[in-house]
Amino acid sequence: MKKNYLYSIENLRGLAILLVFFTHCSSFSQFSPIISEFLRFIVGNATTIFVFISGFLFHYLQSKKKFNYFNFLKQKLKFVGFPYLFFITVATTLGVIFKINESFSLSTLQFYLWSFMVGGSIVGPLWFVPMIGLYFITAPLFLILSKLPYAIFSIITFSIVLLSLFTDRPFNQYNPFLSYIHFFGFYILGVYFSTFSQFRIKLLHNYKMVFFLTISVFISLEILYLYNYNINQGFFASLGKFNFIHAGKLCMTVFLFVAFERYINHKTKYLSYFSNISFGIFFVHGFMLLIFSKLMNMFGGVSDPILSLILETIIGLGGSVLVIYIGKKILGTRSRYVLGC
Repeated sequence: MKKNYLYSIENLRGLAILLVFFTHCSSFSQFSPIISEFLRFIVGNATTIFVFISGFLFHYLQSKKKFNYFNFLKQKLKFVGFPYLFFITVATTLGVIFKINESFSLSTLQFYLWSFMVGGSIVGPLWFVPMIGLYFITAPLFLILSKLPYAIFSIITFSIVLLSLFTDRPFNQYNPFLSYIHFFGFYILGVYFSTFSQFRIKLLHNYKMVFFLTISVFISLEILYLYNYNINQGFFASLGKFNFIHAGKLCMTVFLFVAFERYINHKTKYLSYFSNISFGIFFVHGFMLLIFSKLMNMFGGVSDPILSLILETIIGLGGSVLVIYIGKKILGTRSRYVLGC
C-alpha cells in the first residue's frame, strides 16, 4: 500500500460533505421539474458516499491494531455523541418553543425523547447520527466479515449492495434502523474495498474501463430515472423497487474512489480542509439552511433559481464554515466535543 494512500480518501471525504450539503439545498426545487430531477439524481442521496468512506476508514484504521470495542465506542461518544447531544438539544428546544411537538401530538418530554432517537425532526440532516451510531454499535460484525475468505465476503457484499439498491430511505428518515438497512450496502462496500487491496489494484489497473462503465451506467440510469422518478414513499412502500438514485451513487462512488486514488492521492488545500471539518458541517449546515429558509420566507424569496442556489450556498455552506471557524477559535482543543471537529 502506498504511504500516502489515505490522502485520496481524505480528499474524497471533503468532496462528499460538499455533495451532502447540496443534497439538502431547497433551491433545486425552484428549477423546472425536469432540471430539478436531473440535478437531484446527481446530488441526491450523496450520504451514500460518506457512508462508504466511513466503512472504509473504520476497517482501515481498526484492522491495523487490536480492536478494543469499548474504547472505540468511548471515542465515538466523545467526538460524535457529545456534539450530537448539543445540537439535537438546541434543535428540539427550538421545536418546543415554536410548538412543533404539538403537530406530532407529543408532550414536551415525549418530543425530546423521540427527537433524540430519530435526530432529524427539526433539523433534517441530524438524522444521520442515530443511524451511523448503529454502525458504531455493530462494529465487531464488520471486522468478523472482513476476515472471511475473499470469495465468501465478495458474495456477501454483492448481495447486501443489491439489497440496498431495492430499498429507499424511511419516510423523513424518522427510523434509524431502516436507514441502517438502506445504507448497509455502502458501508460494507467500504469495508470490502479496505479489506482487499488486490481488488483495489485491479480497479486501478483497469481505470479506463472503470471510468467508461461507471459513466455509461450512470448516464443510462439518469435517463431511466427521468422517465420513472417518483416521490419517496418510505422504506416499506418502496421495498423491492429499483432505486435509480442509489444505483447512480454506486457508480459515482466507484468512479470517484478510483479517480481520487489515481489523480488526487496527495495533500490538497481545500478538499482537505472540508474533510477535516466534515462532521462539523454535518452538524451545523442544517441550522444554516433553516435560517436561509426563514429569511426567504421573510423577504418573499428569490424568483431566479440560480441566484437562490448561490445565496443558499453562501448562507448555508459559508455560514457553516464561519460558525465552525469561530467555534474552534473559542473552544480550542475542546471543539471536537461540541462541533465534532
